[in-house]
Amino acid sequence: MKRILFIIFVISLNFLNATSLSSNKNIYSTKKTGGKIIMFRLKYLPGETIEADVSPASERDWIGIYPQGSSNAWKNIKAWKSLSSSKYTHVSINASLKAGEYEERLFFRNTYKVISKVTFSVSSTPKETIVDKVNAYCKGGPSDKNYAIICPNQYDNLAHAIDYKKYNKGDGHRKYDLVTVYLNDNAVRIHKGDQDLSMRWPVESVSLERLKHTPIYIYKKSSRDADQNYYWTFMYEGTELLHFSSNDGNGMLSNIHTTNRGKNLVLSYIDFNTRPDRTIVTKTYDISDPTVAKLIKTTTKPQK
Repeated sequence: MKRILFIIFVISLNFLNATSLSSNKNIYSTKKTGGKIIMFRLKYLPGETIEADVSPASERDWIGIYPQGSSNAWKNIKAWKSLSSSKYTHVSINASLKAGEYEERLFFRNTYKVISKVTFSVSSTPKETIVDKVNAYCKGGPSDKNYAIICPNQYDNLAHAIDYKKYNKGDGHRKYDLVTVYLNDNAVRIHKGDQDLSMRWPVESVSLERLKHTPIYIYKKSSRDADQNYYWTFMYEGTELLHFSSNDGNGMLSNIHTTNRGKNLVLSYIDFNTRPDRTIVTKTYDISDPTVAKLIKTTTKPQK
């Protein structure tokens, strides 16, 4: 009788283990577990603390730092840290790393199942490029006063940025580049290089803005002296589609929007030169081909 009961117990135990293993196969799949590492810096000095924001899949996940391309074996690990919560958290690891290429890996529930990983480098001269800055900012990292950045949207995978150069106190001017960053290729294309910006009188400023529902963006420059002057350039990648300017309010764009699911661009501005009343001019462009802005309609009406 005891032998029969023992056999039944063994069979039941095997069944439970089989069920557990089958269940774990689903749990361990990346699609089921989720989890993500976000590193805002991808270049570090030797010995620096490695920083990351982590979205764990469970409270028993852990972080490991490995040489790039090495296996997940424990002998390869350079530093590690367990996560005590499944909540989004900031993680700092004092890894004392030497120069080289590394990976920060997020593992699931005390296993060697990799959920997420990010590659970074350690160098005695870690010069961050504009590609590094744009990548970090567009992943949710902090802004940088030396750059003005607009991130990719669903219509393209391009970021655009103003790369400010060092301010020259002697003449009160600052240079900048207008660039496009190809995130897939880690490449940069300069569209307007060494542009001049006056930081004294007249005070000048530049900015970038996405045109909603399109891959087009607006490069805007303003100048303030006795008059207020604005210049708008509508751009697709490096192609300049439209130019508008305003002097002390005349020609000021008062309305910029898209219609027809982003296929048409509508612009309105005030024309001071019309008499006896000022006129609001509205122009509609076909931008279904983002490389060309084709004027299809112009309307006017008196300003109220």
